[in-house]
Amino acid sequence: MLRGAGLLPLLLASAAAWRPPLSRTLNPSLSPGRSPSRSPNLSPGLALSLRRGMATSHRTGALGSAGGEGDARRVSPSAERNKGFIAAVLLERLPPAPEPVRVLEVASGTGQHAAHMAEALGPRCVWQPTELDDGSFESVKAWAADAPPGTILPPVAVDVMPFADAELGAAAAAAQREALPEELRGDGADLVLNCNMIHISPWACTAGLFALAAEVLRPDGLCVLYGPFRVNGEMVESNQNFDLSLKSRDPAWGIRDLEAVEAEAQRFGFALAETVEMPANNLVVLFKRSQP
Repeated sequence: MLRGAGLLPLLLASAAAWRPPLSRTLNPSLSPGRSPSRSPNLSPGLALSLRRGMATSHRTGALGSAGGEGDARRVSPSAERNKGFIAAVLLERLPPAPEPVRVLEVASGTGQHAAHMAEALGPRCVWQPTELDDGSFESVKAWAADAPPGTILPPVAVDVMPFADAELGAAAAAAQREALPEELRGDGADLVLNCNMIHISPWACTAGLFALAAEVLRPDGLCVLYGPFRVNGEMVESNQNFDLSLKSRDPAWGIRDLEAVEAEAQRFGFALAETVEMPANNLVVLFKRSQP
């Protein structure tokens, strides 16, 4: 099995099969060496297809199995398609080797992203998977079994809502905080990653995500979101239909306005640093934590 840098060429080759991606740096001072796009509009991207598969409390869709009977690894088709593209974006923006990389993944789903990134980063990776409950933990653990030893920590149950919902109380947030390992508390994380959650959860989860990220990230650390967004009030027809479908299932769900997400991030000390267009009309959105 490939380790560390040996996997990087494969990741980049996978990403290279799709053109561009187009990166927009919205604040050049927050992302040295990258220039903002001259165009204020994001291109329509590729067609939407079968991209919602993580069956957790926040997700809908059918899951498959990675192997035969007895294989606990569940497979989300959307995660399988997007993991290489997301990894290629992250690997360019994380601390260079041999510096350790500590990642808190909020809403890990099946565990495919954790396994893929741990393989790419090798032994310098410390990846903490989380989910709202333990329903997907067996899958996460099974995927982690093939990762370099010690790179993926045991999954923990974390609910982000108490971090920003005063009605739930400080005690509820403290209980969630205690679930995290000590090395990821108090500016211990380099990156917080959240994929395909904020459009299929109440808005309070978006606030809670940034509140949690503000607690665990080092200064200049990144909070990275992946998923569909409405940009400048617009989105392609396929995402419009998807948005209507989400709201028919739960009025609190729906594709979020990037500008509203940015405003929420600013409340917790984050600045929108960069957006990167991805296949299937999705974006990777990178927020940088301000210096304290």
